[in-house]
Amino acid sequence: MLRFAVTSVVAFAFALIPFLAQPKAAEEQPFLDTNAYASCENRFAIIFPGTPAARDVSFTTQAGDSVPARQFFLQQGADRFSVTVVNLMNGPELDEGIITHAADILRKQGETRFDYPVGYIAGVRGRQLVVAQPNGRQVRGSVYMHQRRIYITEANSAPGDLTALQFDQSITIIDAGGVDVDRGQTNTPQRVFTCR
Repeated sequence: MLRFAVTSVVAFAFALIPFLAQPKAAEEQPFLDTNAYASCENRFAIIFPGTPAARDVSFTTQAGDSVPARQFFLQQGADRFSVTVVNLMNGPELDEGIITHAADILRKQGETRFDYPVGYIAGVRGRQLVVAQPNGRQVRGSVYMHQRRIYITEANSAPGDLTALQFDQSITIIDAGGVDVDRGQTNTPQRVFTCR
């Protein structure tokens, strides 16, 4: 009986070898995301409902200074989608006052219906907002800050528009190689975006 038990344990151990010998890298294959519009230079990816245009704009800080920014935008009928990236080269890595100021700009567009602070990962803070406009439309927006950059998203649409919801919820902060900075923070595969 003992010999049978030892033989069974040895057989079971040998049966496990193929599973244990699998390289760990096979479990951690990155997910290549080609659906989102990604700008490695500006460190973001997001699902626009079409190909956006880009232009240089300015952003007024809470101190009243005008700083350069880059805006990516798409107009579809009455709907408008935009991501504005402000690079504060000499500013702080992360600053709640800067985030609040940028969120205040969104709040001024109407009546705030939803305003929630979010922590994306360590080193990334922000807010998500829904603002009802006097004309019956709404702005789904967000403000994030990471490594001296402010990311401001706006989706101006009819309430309940699914394209605006997808746009709003798909903002992703990436590194210069297109890799989601959230990598390693969750149990999901690392995401890598195709930059344009």
